[in-house]
This record gives sequence, structure tokens and C-alpha cells, in this order.
Amino acid sequence: MLNGHINVDLKKCEKFFKIDKWITVDKNPFMLKQKIAVDVAIGDFDSSYVMTCQKLIKFPKEKDYTDGYLALQYVLRNYNNIEEIFIFGFEDNERYDHLFNNLITLSNDKVRLINRNTLIFYKDKSFTIPYIKNCNYFSIFNLAKVEDLSIINAKYSINNMSFDANQFLGISNEFIENENVTVSFKNKSNLIIFINFKE
Repeated sequence: MLNGHINVDLKKCEKFFKIDKWITVDKNPFMLKQKIAVDVAIGDFDSSYVMTCQKLIKFPKEKDYTDGYLALQYVLRNYNNIEEIFIFGFEDNERYDHLFNNLITLSNDKVRLINRNTLIFYKDKSFTIPYIKNCNYFSIFNLAKVEDLSIINAKYSINNMSFDANQFLGISNEFIENENVTVSFKNKSNLIIFINFKE
């Protein structure tokens, strides 16, 4: 949980995504407001309000890494069997450099960025997107050259097409009802996937 704007019901997310550990950056007011039990809090804790957690890890205010980076590294070191890492609060309306920094964390394929109506994740090999009932669109962008890309069981399906880096126009595709989408490609590429949910 980062300190960006939180516009989701964390209790519902906890249940839907089966979240069993909450790691927060600094003293996060959104966690307090939604009465989320925090397992570990990490940061310089320069804010004034009180927060209860099982473990607190304090760093100096002036340091080489952001609090978000330190929190992610803590999770990767201490939870070896973790399957998915959901990052809430990745948006910062005033600091676009922080937003870009948070997007870079997608280079770890366990990371999922999430807000009220968008789930963002990264893949470097073939994968399946399960059908999501309340989904409007999904978009796929390639950051590197991708060969023989196929998107199967989507409204706009393609078969064995190749694209140079940042060339593929994979925006605003749609699910077919009750069908999982299969995405496959020949080489090891870098794909960023956006799934947009209905309000």
C-alpha cells in the first residue's frame, strides 16, 4: 500500500483477491480510515497521526531508495512463496515521477497495480486472462519487439502477427462472454496489460 490516492474498498479487494498480508508505506491514512489491519509498516514516518501495526521498519528521511521500493524489496525477501503482489495507491496526482517509478515495478511479473477501475500487470511469456464479468476493456502494449503474437477468444482476435517495440495498437479490446483470453507469442517480449472494470 503506497501513499497515493486510494479510491477502492480495501475490504472488498482483500476478499476478492484473497489478500492475506498488508504492507504499508509510512503511516497510511487510507488504511486507518478503512480499518485495515496492517502487518508491516515501512518508511520514514514523518507524518503525525498514530498507526497500529505488527511490525514497524523505520528508515531515515534522506535515503537512496523510495519507501515504495523498500517495501517491495521487503516483500520479495520475506515472503518466498508469494504468488501475487497487489500495489494500491500507485497514483500520485502531483508527482508524475513517482507514478512512473511505480509503473517500473511492473518489471516483476508478480506485481499488480490496482485502483478503482484498472488492474495493470506485466508478462514476458504466454498467458491467459480469465473472463471477468464486470470488465469493460483490456489493452495490451508491447515494450519490446514481439513475434507471432496471437490473441485468441477476444472480440478483436489476431493470429501470429509481429510488431516492433511500442508499435502494437492493442488498446480497447473486449472479452467475449464466459471466454478466457489466451495470449501467446514466440519470443520473450515485454507486455503490459491493462484491464478496465465497470464502475
